[in-house]
Amino acid sequence: MENPHISIGLAVSSLRNSREISLEVLSHEINMEKKYLWMIEKGKTNITINTLIKICNFFEISLLEFFKYADSFKKAP
Repeated sequence: MENPHISIGLAVSSLRNSREISLEVLSHEINMEKKYLWMIEKGKTNITINTLIKICNFFEISLLEFFKYADSFKKAP
């Protein structure tokens, strides 16, 4: 079974990069350490639901939209 942290991190990174937003800007806007956000994007740490809500609010998407988007990053079996 694939690690869900990977697809979540790839989705966050993709959303950020598609809008040409730096790690510094996003981390500042959601009041988070840049290193922690980097670890989320790399799938190296657990993300809390509160952090995910902050990210979704910043990008003006719902949690449902985010999870559907993140699901597109899962590797096919």
